[in-house]
Amino acid sequence: MLKKTDIVVFDFDGTLSARDSNVEFAKYCFRHSIRPWLYLPLMAVCGVIRWIKPHGLWWRENIRRFITRDMVKKFAPDFIKLHKRERFGWAKERVAAERAAGRTVVLISASTDYLVPQLVRDMKFDAVLCSRMDKKKPWRYEYICW
Repeated sequence: MLKKTDIVVFDFDGTLSARDSNVEFAKYCFRHSIRPWLYLPLMAVCGVIRWIKPHGLWWRENIRRFITRDMVKKFAPDFIKLHKRERFGWAKERVAAERAAGRTVVLISASTDYLVPQLVRDMKFDAVLCSRMDKKKPWRYEYICW
C-alpha cells in the first residue's frame, strides 16, 4: 500500500515574489551591460513574430539571446540579493508553517535554475523544479527540470 503524503506546491513568480524573476533579470542586465542594447533590433523582430505566432518557442528563445554564461556569472549574484527583497513578507513564514505541519513543500517555476534555487534557498523547500539553462546556449531553456 502506498503511503499517503500531503504535498503543498508553490509557484514563485507572482505568487511568492511580486515580480517575474526572468523579466527583472533581463532589466538588470540592460542596466549593467551594453550587450542587451545591441540585441534590441532582434528583440523588436521577436515582438512582431510573437503577435503572428504567439505559441512558438523561436521568439521566446531569441528575445533572450543577449544572455551569456559570463553575464549570468557576473550579474546573477547581485541580482539575487536585490530580488530576494521582492518576495512577499509572508512567503518564508508560510513555507515554514507547511513544513512544520509535516507536509512536503515543493516549488515549481518556469524561471531558470540560475535564479530560482538561489532565490528560495533560505525557504527550505523539499524540492525545487524549474527550467534549466542550456550550458552552451544560455538563452535556451529546458523547461521544468527536476
